Amino acid sequence: GAGAVQGSGGAGSQSQKATDSGDTTGLKPQSELDDGSTLLALDEYYPRVSLMALTKLLRSSHHEVKYAVQAIGHICGQFEPEQLNVYLEHVLYGYIDAIRRTDLPDTWIDMLFGNLAELIGLSQGSVKEHMGVIIDVLSEHWGYNKHLENCLNVIEALESVLSAADSSSEFQLHAPQILALLLKTMRQDRSSDRESTVKVLKTLDRLTDSLTSQHRLLLPVLLQVLEQHAQMAGSMSGGASGLGLSDPRGGVGNNGFQAARKALSVLNNIVDSTPDLRDLASCIILPLLRAVAMIANSPCVGGGAAVDRLLVSQGFGGQLGAFSQYDTKIMSGALDILVIIIERLGTDYFPYVTVAATHLEGLNSMNLTFLEGKLDEIYKRYQALVSEVRRARISGRPFNANT
Repeated sequence: GAGAVQGSGGAGSQSQKATDSGDTTGLKPQSELDDGSTLLALDEYYPRVSLMALTKLLRSSHHEVKYAVQAIGHICGQFEPEQLNVYLEHVLYGYIDAIRRTDLPDTWIDMLFGNLAELIGLSQGSVKEHMGVIIDVLSEHWGYNKHLENCLNVIEALESVLSAADSSSEFQLHAPQILALLLKTMRQDRSSDRESTVKVLKTLDRLTDSLTSQHRLLLPVLLQVLEQHAQMAGSMSGGASGLGLSDPRGGVGNNGFQAARKALSVLNNIVDSTPDLRDLASCIILPLLRAVAMIANSPCVGGGAAVDRLLVSQGFGGQLGAFSQYDTKIMSGALDILVIIIERLGTDYFPYVTVAATHLEGLNSMNLTFLEGKLDEIYKRYQALVSEVRRARISGRPFNANT
């Protein structure tokens, strides 16, 4: 077969080799397959001949392309990884050439990306030789929403097979290009439901360990998603319920919450996987504090806190109606990350203690016991750690995170 093809020009060079032999698929012509010197077992011969014919159909009319893609996917799914690697290059470039056709409907391009992701998932680590051309075709077709889900599936498949094959360094080599595509979608997403942002964040949540060299570029965008949601939740005169945040079925508020929650999840992964947090601390701590403050200090919540204090004073307990379960989960998630940071930084958190107290003042006036989730428990843990930071700093004794 044709040799390994490198970079975005691989498809063209392979096509040229194939043209010289009278076949544009890049597969060996049938006369070569029938050569007595390369006799093949029937279980190898027929799939090879079938793939040769089917990859030709990828250059044919629309309906033939559709059925060819389905048939190729079925045949490739029957192979063991070692067998598939014999045909990988031919099928891969057949898909890529078809994706680059300008006369196919968007739905079929989307189907081709889906099949490309499946092919990569079956291929194991040998796909690393073709990373350049795969990233190129993703860049050419990357859009705000069109093809997004299947393009993300391609990226996840690449990361998965390369990590499993101990070739994660190959993925990290292309990490800047991949992250640029992901962040492009998040920055362009101005929709109220943030659907595209949520999809990208789900992918980032899976890729965090493979993007370690890009964490500093990723942090500002994650924190912006969180602060935008907090600002919306805290500034509406109707409180959280005015945003539809109390409706678990969906709506503008719930989708904003999904984006913010996923951003917190990715941020948590970054904090966990960063050996030394001192360089990133200021980039993370202040935006988290602002996000909590914007929700906790919103006008409606402030009024609710006054009513809550009155109810508690009369022995009725208290439950802030202005807080939705979504608001509580976002504040809990942000405080949970702050707790992890303090446990890691120890007395290096001391410079942030005063400004943190100012931002979290709104929580001190609330009865958090009756709120859903673990906000009360996490905030008590945060306060205990801050007290330990002060004691250790003043006394000069070692910081004890297990206080």
